[in-house]
Amino acid sequence: MPPYLGYMTAAYMILWAAILVYFLRLSQREKAIWEELQALRGILSRGENTEQSK
Repeated sequence: MPPYLGYMTAAYMILWAAILVYFLRLSQREKAIWEELQALRGILSRGENTEQSK
């Protein structure tokens, strides 16, 4: 068994943990953006409704 196998295993695990954290944070940001987009759409649709009633 090569002496560096433990280091390679640790590096592999750290790499995949970093990738997992990256995708989790990316998902959170995407969710926040979609929520903000929905809120803006709601504001715009309410504004259009008040403009049409005049």
